Amino acid sequence: NSSGMGLEIVSGLNATVSGCTATGVTGGGGVGISISGVTANVSVQTCMVTTNTGSGLNISSGSVVTVTGNTFSGNIGSGISCSPGSGAIVMIAANIFSGNVAAGYSGYPGGLLVSGSGSVALFGNVFTGNEMWNLIPKSGGELYKWDHSSTYIQEPPFFAGLSREVKPITDIK
Repeated sequence: NSSGMGLEIVSGLNATVSGCTATGVTGGGGVGISISGVTANVSVQTCMVTTNTGSGLNISSGSVVTVTGNTFSGNIGSGISCSPGSGAIVMIAANIFSGNVAAGYSGYPGGLLVSGSGSVALFGNVFTGNEMWNLIPKSGGELYKWDHSSTYIQEPPFFAGLSREVKPITDIK
């Protein structure tokens, strides 16, 4: 298509993209799937997004965006480039990021690039063979040690103040 995207979602509708393949996009931005200008909810699930010359998936808008069970492999840009706007929530869970290069993109991680003012939550993703991602310093242990001065990965604010204690059920008033 003329925009250089394999699939481009640009309107205010709720959308589910499931079981698709976006591969080998070379024109324009070379992005496999793009979500921009969307004010509703979008779900991308069980897709194969491979060998695109840009990012596999570009997220620059959406109210709630869920990305689950996908494979992002061999993309020249990041597997996912995510820059949600203020108030947006993006959940990226149970995806595989493999061999995304970020060639020629100084500071891009290969696997996943997150910026913007929205909230992004990562759960159970697998990152392997993503050149720049693998260079990010890691701390040992089962829990991620949040660096509050980081501009790269920050703790989602919707987890702040959560308690393991379940509050008792009360009447609705």
